[in-house]
Amino acid sequence: AVGARELRRRWPANASAMLAASKDQLVAATKQEALGLRQKELEYFVERYSNITTQASIVAGFAFDALVELDITEEMEKKLVKEGNTWIQTSYYCAGSMAMALAMYTVCVSSFATVYGHRLALQGPHGSLERAVHILIDHRVHIFATAGASLCSLVCAAVLMAWIKMGLA
Repeated sequence: AVGARELRRRWPANASAMLAASKDQLVAATKQEALGLRQKELEYFVERYSNITTQASIVAGFAFDALVELDITEEMEKKLVKEGNTWIQTSYYCAGSMAMALAMYTVCVSSFATVYGHRLALQGPHGSLERAVHILIDHRVHIFATAGASLCSLVCAAVLMAWIKMGLA
């Protein structure tokens, strides 16, 4: 049996070792929770970028269809010239082209960001998950701005198309 004196001598060493082990365990758990939060953040941005990719591809399709399907007859063109509104036709084609170009740009950039973000997070070196999230955060405003600009351009093209087809009515 170990005497009381020997027990008192051993206790502080055991207690400090236990405290160090508890501290290490707590630090590891905190790091794991932080990684879990970053993973959720990555998934959040990937989902948002996937949604904007889908919407931008629909806008690009509408813009393409509007550019291809609008048939401006000679009668419509003469009416525009007579009213002094020849700028409407040019504006329509510019707005439709901008809508399609910006939407396609949004599709390309957001698709690349989604794929690159996942790839970097999964296959990159230590700390790559955090880097991937920061890259997605940094490009967020740019991607959403181009998507919004493409949608505004599509609306402008639609208004101009209606004006060409119906006049001031």
